[in-house]
Amino acid sequence: MSIKKWIPWIILLILLIGVLSIAAYVYVNRKTFDNYEEMKSGNKNVGLYVEELGEFYSLEERPQIIEWFEYWLGEESQEKLAVCGIKHDAFPLITWMPNNIEFEDIVAGKYDKYVTDYLKRKAETCEDMDVLIRFAHEMELRPNYRFKWYSWQSAGPELFIKAWRHMVELSRKVSSNIKWVWSPNRCDQYSLPYYPGDEWVDYVGITMDLELTHHTRYKKFQDFYELEGQRESLLSLKKEVIICEAGYAESGDTDEKAAYLESIYDGLESNPELIAVVFFNVNVDENRLYRFTHNDKYLQVFYDGIRRLRKNGLLHQFS
Repeated sequence: MSIKKWIPWIILLILLIGVLSIAAYVYVNRKTFDNYEEMKSGNKNVGLYVEELGEFYSLEERPQIIEWFEYWLGEESQEKLAVCGIKHDAFPLITWMPNNIEFEDIVAGKYDKYVTDYLKRKAETCEDMDVLIRFAHEMELRPNYRFKWYSWQSAGPELFIKAWRHMVELSRKVSSNIKWVWSPNRCDQYSLPYYPGDEWVDYVGITMDLELTHHTRYKKFQDFYELEGQRESLLSLKKEVIICEAGYAESGDTDEKAAYLESIYDGLESNPELIAVVFFNVNVDENRLYRFTHNDKYLQVFYDGIRRLRKNGLLHQFS
């Protein structure tokens, strides 16, 4: 038999080997394909600002997001990142703070290597899940602000947007699992000029920490969310929303605080644009005692809310 007669069989054999190789690769790596953890539309996520991991693991009901803060060029929490990326216990939400960094230098590329390496570390540890980056939060200034509390509030809208877009461009060369959370202090006419544009933002965030000194002591989350125009401005952006800090300052009335914490779940469930709420669990000063995990009454509200979302089929379930 001539070699020409064997050619179709040789080609068929090569194709068969190729198909089997692909099938074997997919089978071996099926965990990566099947278990990618993504913040999906329609699912709700409860988050917690976490200082110590021991407290996170002591909870009867664990949240779907853990949030922590990292300073630009500062220490990074590998332990918290590993809880997310290796153990798959929660999504990471990292508030990344460029303290005393000139945004002109970011735009000019001075920090490109640092930014790229930083994001690579996050993406590689969390290779099969979303990593949420909340960069330079609460960037806007308002006429009633008595002072700036972050250095980057001096950047101004134009420079802020240039720096943001430059960072996102770098990010896209690193990994698609890095998600960017644009997160002003409030969402209104003073913050909207800082919005980088739909193609540069994955989620919109907001801070909703109710201080003792706030001009109105709201009893319900929904009132705080709607009555000052926050929700209307957020909806205009047509992005899913993460309440990146939801805190209620201690007044001495535990029933009042417990009721407000419960109302946060009501808001998460009833507002379709809300994909997540992160409970801000830290004491800042005497007017901002937001911590709640030290109190059994508050903890029970926290647990009951997670259980309710799960019972109603709304809670994100990790693979």
